[in-house]
Amino acid sequence: MTPVEVPAPLAATVLRVRPHRCEPGSLPLAGSGVLLSPRLGLTAAHVVMTPAGLICSRYRVAPGGRRFADPPNAPYGISFVTRAVLSERGGWSLGAAAPPRDRDQDARTAHDYAWLLLDEPATVPADTVWPRLRFGAPAGPVGAPLLSAGYPAQTPLARSAPGAMVALFGQIACPLAGEQARRQALWMSFGGSGGPIWSWFPTRPLELHALASRVEGLPGERFETLGPSFDLVDYQQLLDLLRQEHARRLESARQTAQASAVEAAAASADAEAPAARRNCTINPNPDSLLGYPGLTACRVRCATRPRSCQAASESE
Repeated sequence: MTPVEVPAPLAATVLRVRPHRCEPGSLPLAGSGVLLSPRLGLTAAHVVMTPAGLICSRYRVAPGGRRFADPPNAPYGISFVTRAVLSERGGWSLGAAAPPRDRDQDARTAHDYAWLLLDEPATVPADTVWPRLRFGAPAGPVGAPLLSAGYPAQTPLARSAPGAMVALFGQIACPLAGEQARRQALWMSFGGSGGPIWSWFPTRPLELHALASRVEGLPGERFETLGPSFDLVDYQQLLDLLRQEHARRLESARQTAQASAVEAAAASADAEAPAARRNCTINPNPDSLLGYPGLTACRVRCATRPRSCQAASESE
């Protein structure tokens, strides 16, 4: 298994996912993820759900970034996420008091994912290759070559990876006895959770099969991983989520436009108001007690008591 840099057309889709605003004491985690479009990302549920069963109010994602000690930290900028939505399956639910335990590893692993709705579209190169997510289909034939990417804390050689790392020559293996989840013979380390597991061939589209989410081990080895699978229920949930997000953005834009129109109307009305109503009367006396000409006590009153000021102006 050879760690290499992510191929250039894919680099911008690999996310560093870090908490930004969380409740004190919630002990949030950090991990990896993948962009499916400039506004939609995907990561492991256990990356965004804290051990206390909470979701932070804001996350920071860096497409194709490096570790903070190894610039450029964010070659495509930093994006923020205020809406991270759990799968709501397999125990990954906002109503849960804590993340699901390991007693049902199959269900826990199969639904260990969360959608990331970016506040603003990520700025990525025009030649970015977007992965195609598969719903309701097996992760791939046994023995198919795979790529995994992410920001693991270490490589197979126990060195810290400076950026997103790809493990080549992984394979989809047979399911374990009694389990439905497939095993991927890919290196995984802490920090790589939520990173994409792909298959990519020159003559076929890039396909996203799963996410890195669970470390397993054989004697002397630590690279067997299991990731979530996506079925038609997940597909329907995503469609509903995208519709809700579209409606929310339209409503937000409508409210912004309405507020701008009100402000513009108020400014226009103020500009057209008679000078006597805006400033009361102008004192031609250059020896005004206020220190300079053209400003009267009435004008000062107008700022604090416009109705009484207006009445005084009219009576004059």
